[in-house]
Amino acid sequence: MELPTVSTIPAPAPPFLATLPASWGALTWRQLTGCWRCKILYGGNADVARAAALLSLCGLHPVDMTKGLFRDDDITTLRYDGKTGESLYYLQDGEGRLWTVTPRELSQMSLQSLPWFDWPYGDQGEPVEKDEQGRVVKEARDPVRGYVNENFRDAMQLPEETIVVVGRRLLTVSEWREMKGKGDKAIHFALPSVACYNITWQQYRSLQAIAPQLFSDIITDEEVLSTHAQFMAHILVPARQPADREDPFAPPHDFTYDADRAEQTVGFWRQQLEASLDGRNNDITKYRNNDRATQRHDDTAAVLFHILFQVYQTSMFYYERTFPLLFNGSGKSDPLQDALKGETRTLNAVMKYQGYTKPEDVYAENLPNILSTLNTMAEEAKQVEQMNARIKRKT
Repeated sequence: MELPTVSTIPAPAPPFLATLPASWGALTWRQLTGCWRCKILYGGNADVARAAALLSLCGLHPVDMTKGLFRDDDITTLRYDGKTGESLYYLQDGEGRLWTVTPRELSQMSLQSLPWFDWPYGDQGEPVEKDEQGRVVKEARDPVRGYVNENFRDAMQLPEETIVVVGRRLLTVSEWREMKGKGDKAIHFALPSVACYNITWQQYRSLQAIAPQLFSDIITDEEVLSTHAQFMAHILVPARQPADREDPFAPPHDFTYDADRAEQTVGFWRQQLEASLDGRNNDITKYRNNDRATQRHDDTAAVLFHILFQVYQTSMFYYERTFPLLFNGSGKSDPLQDALKGETRTLNAVMKYQGYTKPEDVYAENLPNILSTLNTMAEEAKQVEQMNARIKRKT
């Protein structure tokens, strides 16, 4: 059987490049998990990871699936053109058309088409650098958005709001609805919004204590899975059935954060992460280093962890931009850190400022409301400090 006519890249530009997402925030859930799976599998080689993500987003696959396109030694050659002396990858799209591309062309295509891929948390960019003679020694790099744009208008939600666990399988809500007879065995977890609008102050404080340990070189390899599982347990809130099941207006699930309940799910998430390791060697060191040789088809939990951490980091970027005084501080003062160090004093101040009757009310309040209150208090304190300084100068 003759092969169909083979098109070449980049003349003309293939149509599948015209519909690529412009940022992390534009990805569907399937695309989001696909991109993170590429980053995990080929984390040690950014060029290969980016190329794999491009093919995944474009729906391309190698013609000969038995050979595979990606191997431990980066991208393998499917065909060799004896006339030109170049290696060629033969790829097929969803409509059965074949495309050929050289390694250099594939690398250039992925770099130009996915400038955001290497910056999952966004990037401020860099200005052009010149030497003493005015010659450009380093080109400027444009800013790259993570989930949050300059107006924060796309900082509200992930493509999915909840995930479902059935047995040991992690599913999206749409996938779960397609499964019949599994409703009673399903556990629903609420995903955080991209700007973490839906997490409480207590939840934020728990995540803040865990986050610095996630990628620390100080912790041992044996502690990696536990810290990752702790993060997942505190950022994913399991659903509880409403107390009044007779109320027709009661929501089907109540996602209320409880720190003690979160700690009870740490072991569950550690088991899920362990399932992402190769059952033949369970090498935690390779998991920690995102070694693709340890990954199996059940790496969903590891992918989910990276998405959750991306959401958390993006939300911190969001609030640093929203409350620059609170997060960045000024001079020797850092209002947020000062407030957190004296937590009892902070709780009392917020309770008095907002009229709460007990500390539990502050802990249960949404994160942006507390941050807004602390920011207002910091602004007022700064104004008082400036006023006192002017009075002192006059005297």
